[in-house]
Amino acid sequence: MLIKMKKVMSLFLTVMIAFSPFMGMSSSSMAAPAGADMFIPVADITGVPTEATAGTPLALNGAVLPFDATNQEITWSVKDAGTTGAEISGDTLYTTAAGTVVVTATIADGLNAGTAVGSIASVSAGEYYTMAIKMDGSLWAWGDNRYGQLGLGDNTDSNEPVQVGNDSDWMAVSAGYDHTIAIKTDGSLWAWGSNLSGQLGDGTNTGSNIPVQIGTDNDWAAVFGSASQTIAIKTDGSLWAWGFNWNGELGLGEDFEWGLVDKPVQVGMDSDWTAVWGWYHTMAIKTDGSLWAWGSNWCGQLGLGDNTDRNVPTQVGTDNSWAVFPTGGIEYVDYKKDFTITVEAVQVELPDTQIIGFNVAERKLAAPGLYDYVVRMTVENQGGAAENVTAVLTGWQSGGTAAANQTLSFGRIESGETVTSANTFTIRLSMTAAFDESKLVFNISY
Repeated sequence: MLIKMKKVMSLFLTVMIAFSPFMGMSSSSMAAPAGADMFIPVADITGVPTEATAGTPLALNGAVLPFDATNQEITWSVKDAGTTGAEISGDTLYTTAAGTVVVTATIADGLNAGTAVGSIASVSAGEYYTMAIKMDGSLWAWGDNRYGQLGLGDNTDSNEPVQVGNDSDWMAVSAGYDHTIAIKTDGSLWAWGSNLSGQLGDGTNTGSNIPVQIGTDNDWAAVFGSASQTIAIKTDGSLWAWGFNWNGELGLGEDFEWGLVDKPVQVGMDSDWTAVWGWYHTMAIKTDGSLWAWGSNWCGQLGLGDNTDRNVPTQVGTDNSWAVFPTGGIEYVDYKKDFTITVEAVQVELPDTQIIGFNVAERKLAAPGLYDYVVRMTVENQGGAAENVTAVLTGWQSGGTAAANQTLSFGRIESGETVTSANTFTIRLSMTAAFDESKLVFNISY
């Protein structure tokens, strides 16, 4: 039993840590628009206390980084109590002896599972090559590179992942047949690879084996590189297309039916597009849940009940309950971090009057499944001057309840005298719990 006492002091007898609509198609090619709900993983927890004093409750807290991480709530647990007798209730650590205690801070679903099992944030597979973005924002490529679609500055195939440049601000990437299109975190659009059909969107038909910025706009939110064309959505929900248009797959109407479009052109005037895919035909969903199709239809792939191509977006049926879910889903895991806290011993200044112990005067049924324990305290003046002694119960550490401010008054205790309180504390516990005096929390005054 630890006792820290002066003439008036406290005594603690205790044994006491969504997907954005633009993410619907694939995290490899769709990026969340400005202001959209987007999962932000936890990177670190800092500012957790490193020192405590035995017998004195310690508030556990910490700063979650980044400050806008999606999940912020920390729960605490004791991983290794050592010699400290450590227990945690809520966010308060209670200890009874010196030593070190290891506590674990947990943030539920704080990490994308990809962060825990590897470093890949998103991946996109092209015709014979693969593009991926790591959690640190770096871009990686491997596979076929005959058109420079890997973006490595040459046309040499790679049979292992190679970093594309040194930038670490890539947000989304989509691998097409032989060209690659990507968005950076500042909303800028980049492209490389084959450009025979103007699919890079830089106003030429010249390919590039390194990333080239397309225009100066920085409001691109989602992009899809397909056979030889590119479809993209801006943060305002507008739809844009460029590249190969043999079958009307750009959705731009008859003016562009047979031409090559080498710069982004807006598809209609609507601003409610939320997801898009394509190859030789294009499918898209609007914010109202309606489904739209255009382009090649020789196998009925547009779903319009015929085999006629379309060169403008055409609604598929009348349903408005179409939605997109990532293939395989996105899994989340808990973020955990351990912290070591050094617990110092209490410098005890003992008064003449000491607590001898407690005894249960009565145990009575309070309610179904609950007992009230009626408890008295005994103290002894061990040879010092006479003292007036009062004890005030302030709580019960865990596993039960006790009304606050229950007071035991012993009156004046003479030298050598032992006194048991006439009045009592009442503690309510479940029938399966036993009274444990170490869990009493009270103030005692002399």
